[in-house]
Amino acid sequence: SMQLGIGDPQLEMELGAEPRAQLHGQPVSPVEPERKLLDVFGGRPVSAVKGVSRDWSVFLERSRIITVSDLADVSPSSLHEMFKARSQIRLWEIQGKARLLESGIPFFPSSAMDNRDLYALIRMGPDRIAADAPNLTGEEVRRLSDILQLLTVVLDADVLKDTPLADLSSG
Repeated sequence: SMQLGIGDPQLEMELGAEPRAQLHGQPVSPVEPERKLLDVFGGRPVSAVKGVSRDWSVFLERSRIITVSDLADVSPSSLHEMFKARSQIRLWEIQGKARLLESGIPFFPSSAMDNRDLYALIRMGPDRIAADAPNLTGEEVRRLSDILQLLTVVLDADVLKDTPLADLSSG
């Protein structure tokens, strides 16, 4: 089966004794299986999540929650037990942020931006990214901007400064 490109494909049909159809369009290169943001950031300490202070880190570590993945994986019942010990809604907020990293990383190829850190890209904004990485399509820049926006909600600025775009790009 053929995947269609973004442009409008043209369909050519012959309606004779044996109907035949031929499709003209740009095939899309195959996209590798989607990785999750958790694949990139899950091994980081819980303090990588925005708003996890030293105090919260110690509290979470007592419950054997050491990494961002551990935090994302806490079951609702375990979270409720932890909440009883420390009755602050902030606990749900912190875990909710970690669970946002279960989002898939959309496909976008390597570009001239690969060695830039995520924090620098956020500061640049989509227009300048598009200008400095001409091989990225408008759609790829939009997807990248969406991911960067999500990461600003979830991760501490130091983590963003410490992560090059190459860690997210699809090669």
